[in-house]
Amino acid sequence: MTRRHDTWATMDAPIGLELYYGGAWHDITADLSDGGVQITRGRSAEGQEIDPAQMSCLLSNATGTYSPRHPSSALYGLVGRNTPIRFWVEAGQVRARQASTSDSWSCPDSAGVSVTGDIDLRVDLDLDSWRPPNSVYIGVVKNLSYGLYLGSDGRVVITWSSDGVNMLTMWSSQALMGGTVGRKAVRATLDVNNGASGRTARFYYSDTISGTWTQLGSDVVAAGTTSIVNNTAALTTGTSSAAGVTSVYGMQVRNGIGGTVVASPDFTAQVSGATSFTDGQGNTWTPSGTATVSSRHYRFTGEVTTWPTRWTIRGNPYVPIECSGVKRRLGQGVAPVVSPMRRAVLADVTGLVGYWPLEDAAGSTSLRSGIGGTPAGVSGAPALSSYEGFVASDPLPILGAGRIVCTLPAHTASGFSQVRWLGMVQAGTTDGLILARIAYTGGTLGRIDVRYDTASGGGFTLIGYNTAGSSVGSVGLVGMDNDLLRLSVELDQNGANIDAGLVSYEVGASVGFSSTGTLTGVTIGRAVQVTINPGNSAFTDCSVGHVTVETAITSLFDMSVSMLTGWLGEQADVRVARLGGENGVTVAVIGAGGDAVPLGVQRRAALLELLQDASDADQGMLYEPRGSGGLAYRTRESLCSQPEGVSITYSDNLLLPFEPIDDDQRTRNKVTVTRDGGASATVEITEGPLNTSDPTDDPDGVGVYEETATLSLAADSQPANHASWRAHVGTVNEARWPTIGINLAHPVFLANPALTRQILDLDLGDRIVVTDLPSWLPPVDVDQIVQGYTEEITPTDYRLTLNCVPASPYRVGVWGDPEFRWSGAGTVLAEDLTTTETIVDITPPAGTLWTVADGSYQLLVGGEVVTCTAVTGSGPGQTMTWARSVNGVVKTHLTGAPVDLAEPRYWSL
Repeated sequence: MTRRHDTWATMDAPIGLELYYGGAWHDITADLSDGGVQITRGRSAEGQEIDPAQMSCLLSNATGTYSPRHPSSALYGLVGRNTPIRFWVEAGQVRARQASTSDSWSCPDSAGVSVTGDIDLRVDLDLDSWRPPNSVYIGVVKNLSYGLYLGSDGRVVITWSSDGVNMLTMWSSQALMGGTVGRKAVRATLDVNNGASGRTARFYYSDTISGTWTQLGSDVVAAGTTSIVNNTAALTTGTSSAAGVTSVYGMQVRNGIGGTVVASPDFTAQVSGATSFTDGQGNTWTPSGTATVSSRHYRFTGEVTTWPTRWTIRGNPYVPIECSGVKRRLGQGVAPVVSPMRRAVLADVTGLVGYWPLEDAAGSTSLRSGIGGTPAGVSGAPALSSYEGFVASDPLPILGAGRIVCTLPAHTASGFSQVRWLGMVQAGTTDGLILARIAYTGGTLGRIDVRYDTASGGGFTLIGYNTAGSSVGSVGLVGMDNDLLRLSVELDQNGANIDAGLVSYEVGASVGFSSTGTLTGVTIGRAVQVTINPGNSAFTDCSVGHVTVETAITSLFDMSVSMLTGWLGEQADVRVARLGGENGVTVAVIGAGGDAVPLGVQRRAALLELLQDASDADQGMLYEPRGSGGLAYRTRESLCSQPEGVSITYSDNLLLPFEPIDDDQRTRNKVTVTRDGGASATVEITEGPLNTSDPTDDPDGVGVYEETATLSLAADSQPANHASWRAHVGTVNEARWPTIGINLAHPVFLANPALTRQILDLDLGDRIVVTDLPSWLPPVDVDQIVQGYTEEITPTDYRLTLNCVPASPYRVGVWGDPEFRWSGAGTVLAEDLTTTETIVDITPPAGTLWTVADGSYQLLVGGEVVTCTAVTGSGPGQTMTWARSVNGVVKTHLTGAPVDLAEPRYWSL
């Protein structure tokens, strides 16, 4: 093993390796071997589950520092298995990084930034999602004066105040285009007096702040002129917490629409680590919170899983540490996630003093308390773990003639008492049986009985008794036979009497029911015991579970209605975020707030399995982020129609490896999808490229490639769409580029900091495009989506090898949006074409007519890309005017050759 005695860097770019112990990060780069760092993230090919991220490197261990069990080590007792570790490199162009609500860059108020009339706001930034869960400010904020923010539906909003108190808003008429993630520049203008007794806002978007602006939707006009208040607030680049980690590249404020620039911080022009700078208008910008201007890129954040002590034949000790992302730990030796109902009770029930889930396995002789304390006693042999009617719960007891006694620990009386449970009583149960008895002490109320009554479709009556055993009042509810209920007994001391309530909620309903009454002349002490079926009566096929006792009265809707239905219909991105929060795992959702797949009932399984269920159904990506612990989930929608993450011009073997493969590794042309617990659907591709026909009968046929999948889906109507999508992805008719190699130590990248920054920003699910291919390759750009990569960093090299799949299946469109074109399949040439002919007869399928009413567009015929500039004829035949050989292909074509859009758009899930 070799090691430099100073802190090494790669490509003259600083690197850093840090361990977290003692409540802080500590730099250990000086002990890093010259052998370098190897990092692996993502999957090797589409369709495979994403493995935990991994990092390996060698540390010098001459003094035993990295031997965690060495008592003389300076780190003894501070590090060990799963000690957090991270690795970073500084390279490429800088940008502002803001990770939380408190992070921003700001300049003081000045006469220049205090615009009071027409205003033009522009910002260039990268968000985790351009459809955030909640509205967020996006990088231009002058508090209570003016600003930009982004709605959860992807629409841009300009906001301002004319009085310094109330904020006014105008929203773009259309959501932002070009994908839900990635870098975008956004612009909004406000004409405070449009000359027609009103005000007008316009919205624009671009790839960068210096790019060409495209208007977003139409002008937005409102009645009444306005003005912008002149206050002393600073101008900031702040974003809201829902924006996630934000990179800000630049911002502009102009006095007047297209007018004088009054602020223009360009973060890409600063020095990494700068703590202040002055923009072109003399504004001084300084950071708040943990905001930075930096070229630092965290390449791995995870945990040290092994600390093996090794030494060379010369006796030089070293430690080849192995590190993994949190998925490794979450996937090993963990107990299954508890039922949604149990988790909801434990998460947020006010005044909880007793809880018995009653989800115990068959054969249990006592039923454990959910919060510690005395287990519930059992007699009369209820059938434990037998009733499965409540999807939010594990199986519950069927009572039969069994009795369950829940004894409460001592607690302080509060003047309130609330007892709740899940339950179902079958029609035909004997009238007058006591389902539950609640005993009290310390007051004159002796007990509450909840009696089952057969009248009016079955119901319950709450009956109060004093300590002498005399009835002091009752309350009743009816119409509950066979219903899956959550029932609540609620007592509130009111002077000398008790206000009593019996409240019910039927699982899946939108409202609950309640009945109230008075228990006369008694006082509440504290509950001491809840007995289910105290008389060992014949409650055949009836069930009770999740008994709770609280010293406060809350709404029966204290738990989500969705939780009681097992979160049926919950979107995949929402489920991933919720499960992470419930289990103490930070989950960043990339592309949140969009059209993620609605899921089926959440099954009981380990956390990682449940997260993977959501990812599998949505066809997203679940992985560990590079810059923080925890997990990240990237939605399928965020993979679709996204902007380029990186565009590289090919030249002189700049990319190695870089070889196409035309094989059948991911071919799937007959797909069956089954909804977990529901219907199935099969989609078979019988026409067109890679169809299921025998290749001896059809040149487009490749035979049958089958796939089956069982997914967590909300409705039986979904499997057909999912099977169609998977077959669509599985029949991409183009070569794969499974690996694309990049060496950032190459002079091309060293001379281009902006391109280097783009490559280092490239993450799982992002697009990479390689243009200007050599003549021996097809004359089309290589357009791929990154599925994973390996990274090897040494003092002299920085090699990235990307694992990729074609991006073309993810070119989806939005119906009715003018940015997207649609065509009917089946248009063919109606004549032979020479290499130069430009007036072309075509035959479209019945019911389809081509037009250029919304502009010219590109077509593909026999590998040649042409531009259609005019169309005549109303069918059945039409004539087009083409500009030929757009992609450099020059060839003749025969009658019947297919004519398609060069870059067709597809229906997504």
